[in-house]
Amino acid sequence: MVAAGLINIASSRGRVPFIYTLLVGCVIHTVGVGLLSTIASSKGFHATDIVYEVIAGAGMGLTLGILVLSTPYIVEDRDLAIGTGAVVQFRFLGGAVGLAIASNIQNGQLASSLHGVLTSHRLHFFLENVKLTQDLSPQLQERIKDVFASSYTTQLRVMIGFAAAQLPATLLLLKSGRQLAAKKHPSEERE
Repeated sequence: MVAAGLINIASSRGRVPFIYTLLVGCVIHTVGVGLLSTIASSKGFHATDIVYEVIAGAGMGLTLGILVLSTPYIVEDRDLAIGTGAVVQFRFLGGAVGLAIASNIQNGQLASSLHGVLTSHRLHFFLENVKLTQDLSPQLQERIKDVFASSYTTQLRVMIGFAAAQLPATLLLLKSGRQLAAKKHPSEERE
């Protein structure tokens, strides 16, 4: 949210076209997700991992902040309600689709990796309630942690594609001959 606030202030005061800040946000987000996918350890987070999260979060904040606040400058006044609603709807829809993809990746990797290790009955209960890990041997707990770390990496690699897909979608907002910048505040226009 800090990144969204800062970039919106910079866009409105500096008269920077929204398309450029949106492109920067898309690139930062994609790089951040890519960096997160390099975390290969199940041994906990390190300081660099937190930096990677900050980069990905800043990119997402830049992108979402600009999309929400630039809608009035991109669409016609008569389409403002539809444009704003579409941004919010696609945000929630994208989150639901992303969660479904990530859950399927995780459950698929857990099921395939633990198929011979746990009985099918116990595996089914494990997929329903991960707390059952506490009842397993320490060696099996470590193996399950490694599978979770591997599925997390796979999820992030898939999400790199979705983050990168923002770039061509953003380029569709380019308008030949002019780029959209924040309108001057009425007090600035009098000067």
